[in-house]
Amino acid sequence: FLTLYVFSCLGVEIITKHSMSASDPEFAAVVHRYFHSLPQTMVTLVRFACLDNTGEVYQPLVEKDPWLIIYFAALIMIVSVVLFHTLGAVIFSCMLDQNTQDHEVAKASKQSEWEMLVLDLRDMFVRLDADRSGCLSRKEIANIDDKDKEKLTEALGLATPMQVFDALDVDRSGEISISEFFDG
Repeated sequence: FLTLYVFSCLGVEIITKHSMSASDPEFAAVVHRYFHSLPQTMVTLVRFACLDNTGEVYQPLVEKDPWLIIYFAALIMIVSVVLFHTLGAVIFSCMLDQNTQDHEVAKASKQSEWEMLVLDLRDMFVRLDADRSGCLSRKEIANIDDKDKEKLTEALGLATPMQVFDALDVDRSGEISISEFFDG
């Protein structure tokens, strides 16, 4: 907005008060249509910001006074660059915010899945501990049902219950304590 205001003030000074406004009827008609007041000049310059058929505005004026090309070239370059960079920055910022939100949602979802897995594994340990000793033996792991087997092998990335047992029995005692079960 500030850039348009500055260029509008310049336009009023350079174009509206141009000497040809009084002497050339064609120049005066274009000035009267697009640059007769500060608000009208700002509306005209919005067209330049959008690059909306600007040739019909500047071409008759530049044909009469080629020096006006400096004003219009600067206007087109600065206003469109400022507008598109600002627009790009807004879009980038929104995308970055959305990416951050998506990452947080994914992290919360992963945390929730992890918490559910821990609860499921705890319940599984209690189910598998047939003798209620607080430790799982090879025999108890071998008796695992298919649902628990699938969940346990998926959680640890191993194929068979015995591979799971060997991976979790870190002290090689032949039994898996609850701490070994969860630390694995």
